[in-house]
Amino acid sequence: MAYTQLQTSDIVINIPDIIIGDTVIKRTATCFNLNYNAANKFVAVQWLVKHYAKNSDGSLGEYLYFIPDWTKESIADNTTMCDVTNGHPIDKTYDTGQKDENGNEIMDYDPAITYTGQYDYFFNLAETQQVNVNALIIAFGQLITNWDKN
Repeated sequence: MAYTQLQTSDIVINIPDIIIGDTVIKRTATCFNLNYNAANKFVAVQWLVKHYAKNSDGSLGEYLYFIPDWTKESIADNTTMCDVTNGHPIDKTYDTGQKDENGNEIMDYDPAITYTGQYDYFFNLAETQQVNVNALIIAFGQLITNWDKN
């Protein structure tokens, strides 16, 4: 059998722009590593963030080589809860009507939402459905709300 070179491409998503006054800096994040760690129950995706000028039509312009690229890691583990129907992370936004010892409201997850740990969600998804891994990485990246450099 002959060797065949298959087409591959990077997994790239557009992430929110940086706006400084009238200057708009476009950004992308490229997946460069996926770590599915079943022993420690987490999935980590490492992204390379790049910066670009903005074209007049709003699209990515020239690569801004003078702004250093940097990496961002997103982790799905069971410390993050998510909606079991779509995997979207959820926060404790439901007021229980109770107060803690300091008088602060005690918040919990909305009882109308069935939720689970984010790692368990991804494990169940991989265990029970055919998964397009690249599309899943893209969807996971699009759920990230904080693209600030850490």
